[in-house]
Amino acid sequence: ATDSEAMSEVRRTNNLPFLIPGIGAQGGSLEDVIKINKNHADSTLINVSRSIIFPGDNDFQGIHDAAHDFANQMRLHFER
Repeated sequence: ATDSEAMSEVRRTNNLPFLIPGIGAQGGSLEDVIKINKNHADSTLINVSRSIIFPGDNDFQGIHDAAHDFANQMRLHFER
């Protein structure tokens, strides 16, 4: 997710399952990932583990809330 050009190149050449790390703590743009993979939602897996595991408070509720927030952001962007 931190290299939009490389991600675009992958999507121009195939529709294979694509694991995309780098969202959140690593600085990748969720909006760019979704824009580039909009037509490949069924084969796109977005990894945001560090932002979910270490949301700040480091408690179960914080982890739950961070995961829920990312899931909602992805859902909203892919539904547009």
